Amino acid sequence: MPNQITINKARFSCLSATLVRMEYDPEEKFEDLPTFRAISRPPAIPFHKVSRKGHVHVLDAGKIQITYTDDGLPFSKKNLAIVHTCDGEKSSWDPSVRDGANLGGGFESYDEYSRSFVPEGVAEAGLEDMDIGTLTHISKARKALNEHYGRPWDKTTPVREFQFEARDRLHELPEDLKQMIGRRLKYPTGILSRSGHFLLNDTATPLFDPATRWWRARPERKIQDWYFFGYGLDYPQGLRDFTHLCGKIPMVPEWVFGIWFSVFKKIDDEGNRAIVEKFHAEKLPIDVLVIDLYWHKHDWFGFDWNRDWYPDPKKMIGWMHRNGVRIGLNVHPGSLPASDAQFRPLCEDLGVNPDNPGEPVEGWPGVFNIWDISRQKDVDLVVKHLIRPVQEDGIDLWWVDGPSPTTAVPETAWTNHVYFEAMEEHTEKRPVILSRYGGIGNHRYPLQFTGDTASQWEVLRSQVDHTARGGNVGNAYLSHDIGGFVGEEFWEGKVNPELFVRWVQFGCFSPVIRLHSCFGIREPWEYEKKVSDAIREAFQLRMSLIPYIYQYNHVAHSTGLPLCRPLYLHYPKDDNAYRYAGEYLFGDSLLVAPVAASGGEHIVYLPEGKWYPWKKNIPLAGPLKQYLLVNTNEIPVYVKAGSIVVRQKPALSTASAQKSHRILDIYPGEPGEVTVLELYEDDGASRDYRDGGFAFTTFTFVARKNGNAELTISPPEGKYQGMPAKRTFAINIYAANKPAKLKVNGEFLEPAKPNTNKPCWTYAFTQNGK
Repeated sequence: MPNQITINKARFSCLSATLVRMEYDPEEKFEDLPTFRAISRPPAIPFHKVSRKGHVHVLDAGKIQITYTDDGLPFSKKNLAIVHTCDGEKSSWDPSVRDGANLGGGFESYDEYSRSFVPEGVAEAGLEDMDIGTLTHISKARKALNEHYGRPWDKTTPVREFQFEARDRLHELPEDLKQMIGRRLKYPTGILSRSGHFLLNDTATPLFDPATRWWRARPERKIQDWYFFGYGLDYPQGLRDFTHLCGKIPMVPEWVFGIWFSVFKKIDDEGNRAIVEKFHAEKLPIDVLVIDLYWHKHDWFGFDWNRDWYPDPKKMIGWMHRNGVRIGLNVHPGSLPASDAQFRPLCEDLGVNPDNPGEPVEGWPGVFNIWDISRQKDVDLVVKHLIRPVQEDGIDLWWVDGPSPTTAVPETAWTNHVYFEAMEEHTEKRPVILSRYGGIGNHRYPLQFTGDTASQWEVLRSQVDHTARGGNVGNAYLSHDIGGFVGEEFWEGKVNPELFVRWVQFGCFSPVIRLHSCFGIREPWEYEKKVSDAIREAFQLRMSLIPYIYQYNHVAHSTGLPLCRPLYLHYPKDDNAYRYAGEYLFGDSLLVAPVAASGGEHIVYLPEGKWYPWKKNIPLAGPLKQYLLVNTNEIPVYVKAGSIVVRQKPALSTASAQKSHRILDIYPGEPGEVTVLELYEDDGASRDYRDGGFAFTTFTFVARKNGNAELTISPPEGKYQGMPAKRTFAINIYAANKPAKLKVNGEFLEPAKPNTNKPCWTYAFTQNGK
């Protein structure tokens, strides 16, 4: 069977049993180059079956059957129909279908996000592009509301006064404003849908030349370039198809999973060192310190270090690195002040008159847009004059706070592409940027931050929901301002202590935990002892779970499955899996239900199977709704029966963690069930993993029907830099009864002295390397 079929002005390609490409070109000049979105399109494979009767063609890809009537016209309901198999039942689609069962994607910006703008539900999925979520910024909606009601706003106005209850007043608004607000109150569409299909319209996406790593314009004629996903209820297959088409999720460095701290406030070199020293003195871990815009001398824009505040940046960064801390810098990448040291040389190289560079940026006298990020020469010069010199000071990441304006390419995603590649070219390590989400395909440039939010319970609840949905578009590494960006008063320092603890606890079970605020106080030691103690406990749990979390760094890269997963990803037939948006799976083994309401009253839904409450030895049988009263220092976490959770001793940074020691928490399944874990490890920093620089260690546990238990830990397969020559293990078996025997490498072990405070049986041993 052919793998690509041309029928007059249409071409169809089978990319997998659940993914097909459909093109219409009136000039029959079909495009084989990838696009900036479909950047890694897999080679076509043979269709299963092809038949024809007159002008009607039927193409069978496996799970997808296309019926196309050759009339020489663009795709429409009249000439194109698809039937796909969804859990044994057939579902149909045609270009007129609007899917109301889509499960959502993500927004570019959550700036000024408050209880008034919490999204509920998902926009209908149709042919139009609704994935980016930049279509309505909250700030635009807020500004329009204030103008409509004649209520002035500035940054001294309390949040509670300028945030309107938009839902309650939609009926009062003009139609255009009503549509703007209404659209912003729904999640943009993502790849996954309960309908079992998604149509990705790639028609308007610029082409991408792999040889030059640069974009090309599409031909100026009315073409169609569509991808139809027909995964049914096999959502993981949908994500695999997506990352095969739109690019793998890169592996990020291990330090990304540690604790981050930043604040929008003027802090100098000594102040930042004092923050790190205080974290360490309080036995609080810290891995990343991000310096907001005051690192440079020109306020909002620019690339010159403020030498009054940071007299020796390299020395400061070296000190941070020696203390296990990575450094990031905030940058607003689109404009440059005329006062910047590189303004005149850059203008001259760009061919711009530095004395007459054009109109200044609105609201910013003396600041100009002098380059277009869509032009390769401009980007090369920006990298040479502005980006690379700062990178050479030793920074570890850019916080790319918004896009660089252009009309030729998707500005946010392309800005992220430029900065990510600039980091990759500069270092042999894995590049990292913290940026806005730029739509489908932006997952190739992790990490994404959601923006400036209000410190409110409703916002926290929404962030829990949004974090799990992020994986539906490959956005596996979402970062929120933990504690919220602004309090009820805009410049408020502390936030509600209970809210802060719960936000931190959620952050410890999210991809990236980053404390940030606007002149606020997010230093744990500034709160009362029971608050700081609860935060310390959550931080230590996070740091102990780094080996478990890092495993899913590899899983996301190789399969497209994110660390944080909506319940429906693995329980697609369970209606409750779609209803409980306030909980999610954290990898394969853990279910997390963060508390996001005052008082600690909480409902948790456990899907089918058996689930151990965290560090308990009696499992609960699902499906089950559990009503809880959760203490401030507790986090509702459940472990799937038949799991091995690999942990480490908590450390003050990922760099100082004891790599030669591992803790195995074993939660037995049914008698006779075999539990197998293949733990992925590498050096956590370099790009050697691309060339085989990694190792797998296989753990196998059997709780036999006669009461015996057997654990086998195989020698590591593979090798990487810094791999421990031998390891010690602490093994915790969460079983109600003492295992009759535990055999490791042929030797029977006795449990450590029973500890009545631990509902588990603990063993210890040493394993030599291969």
